[in-house]
Amino acid sequence: MTIFEAECVEGLEELLADEVRQLQGANNVAHARGAVQFSFAGNVGHLHTLKLAQAVYALHTFAVPRPKALLGDQHFRRILSQIDSVLHAWPRQTFQTIHLAAAGAESSIMQRLLHSLAQHTHLQPHPDEGDLWIRVRTKSQEPRAKSQEPRTKNQEPRTKNQEPRTKNQEPRTKNQEPR
Repeated sequence: MTIFEAECVEGLEELLADEVRQLQGANNVAHARGAVQFSFAGNVGHLHTLKLAQAVYALHTFAVPRPKALLGDQHFRRILSQIDSVLHAWPRQTFQTIHLAAAGAESSIMQRLLHSLAQHTHLQPHPDEGDLWIRVRTKSQEPRAKSQEPRTKNQEPRTKNQEPRTKNQEPRTKNQEPR
């Protein structure tokens, strides 16, 4: 099952989330500002039926220290495999150009990635737009999906370094000794 993100105009996230829930094979639907994330086990060709979506992306995480590692054989083959599944889900000639949307897309590494993908997919690279977009972003650039699960009364938000606390206990961080 692949995780997808559908972009929409801000304010339409709830409506798009409802539309995604109607797709057979869609699960774990959650939304963030301007986007809806969901897992999908159906034919990706059916995603074009989402009327409120401006674009739909398959999300893949790569544990790499820097973008250059995406050119490594293992990661590059994985990217090509995903592109191939999209190209085969649509009629021939639907995609003729490829675009890489990323911070630093003009860098030599990102240009090498774009041109290598273009060479292997037989698509023409385009610097500003394209029929097929490859969007590269860091973990910090991802929109945070709002959970669809309601919080219980005893749940409280925690910071990264804070241990869970009981009802009548003062908050403390991991480096702080209890009183």
